[in-house]
Amino acid sequence: MSALNRRDIAESDWAAILDLANASVAHVAGAGTQEEWYENRRGFDASKGTQHHYVLEDTERGEIAGYGGVEKSPHGEFRFFIVTLPQRLDTVGERLFQENMKIARELGAERVWFTEYADDAVLLAFAKARDFQELGRIRLHEAVEATTLMKSL
Repeated sequence: MSALNRRDIAESDWAAILDLANASVAHVAGAGTQEEWYENRRGFDASKGTQHHYVLEDTERGEIAGYGGVEKSPHGEFRFFIVTLPQRLDTVGERLFQENMKIARELGAERVWFTEYADDAVLLAFAKARDFQELGRIRLHEAVEATTLMKSL
């Protein structure tokens, strides 16, 4: 396995992050482009909370293998982001999960949550194996639903 280096996001990383986000849900029917997600992460409004995000760089391949982050709302809610290719969840995804847990604990989180496409069985199984519980579903558009999951720390 390649070495993974956690580092801050550079301006030049954003195109690769969008490509990775798109590739991470290419197997999900109706997911479409992740442009809105990308714009929301890139243009995070610091007056509405704090954002701690980073990339994991595959040092052997010289590419971004994962995007991770924790966003804290003014109400004390902590949102997780784990973005990598489905086939790399056991390695890159696990490292993103561990890094996010460390950040959340350092920020005093009592629980964390995230939202994912309801048809993304691979990521949902990954999350449930780490004690995330499904809270509910919302319709995004047409026949596409998302589910929100939460984990107590």
